[in-house]
Amino acid sequence: MVQERASAEGGNYLSSVPEILERRLLKLLSEIGDEGILQKELWKKLNIDSRKGIKIVRRLEKQGLLVRQSVIHRGRKTYIVKLGPKYYVKKTIPSDVVGIPCFFCNLLEDCGEKISINPVNCPKLNSWLAGDP
Repeated sequence: MVQERASAEGGNYLSSVPEILERRLLKLLSEIGDEGILQKELWKKLNIDSRKGIKIVRRLEKQGLLVRQSVIHRGRKTYIVKLGPKYYVKKTIPSDVVGIPCFFCNLLEDCGEKISINPVNCPKLNSWLAGDP
C-alpha cells in the first residue's frame, strides 16, 4: 500500500492514501453543504477514478459519515453524495485534556518546531504547565 509521510510536532505519522482521500472527501462535502454533489463530479474534484471513489464512499457510508441519495440525472441513475448524520455528532472531550491550551488555540495550525510559534516558547502553554489560572 502506498503511504504518505506527514510530520506533526516533530514526529512522523503515516497515513494511508485511502485515509487521506477520506479526509479530503469529507472536507469537500462539508464545503459544498447540504445540497451534496453528484458522484461523478466528486470523482473529478478529487481526481480519482470511480472504482477507487466508490470504495471510499461505501466505507464512509457504512460508518454513517455520508449518505448517497439515488437520483436520475440526464436520463441516467446516479447518486448525490452528502454528509451523513454521524459526521455532525459532537464528541465529548475527556476532562483531563479540556484545560490544555493547544486544543483551543487559534494558532495551532501555525505552531511548529522550526518557527517562532512553537510549544517551547508559547506563553499560553507555559502558563498552563506552571499551573497559573
